[in-house]
Amino acid sequence: MKKEWKKFVEKLPYKAIFLHRDEFFSQYPKLKDKTLPAVFQLKNGALSELVTAREINQQKTIEELGSIILAKINK
Repeated sequence: MKKEWKKFVEKLPYKAIFLHRDEFFSQYPKLKDKTLPAVFQLKNGALSELVTAREINQQKTIEELGSIILAKINK
């Protein structure tokens, strides 16, 4: 994990869990149609997509990715 990304993750107001593709689909088989990588949020026992793979891939820097994640968390 890049240092810059690790620092961002450590400062998030939520606990971050990273899953490999096989782990994710094993734990959440109903989401098998989702394109990864993506950011999901667990709220009240329900998992919802916070940032799509397309949105992630459009970001050019870690700062841009962090900004979009924070903006969606704070909605």
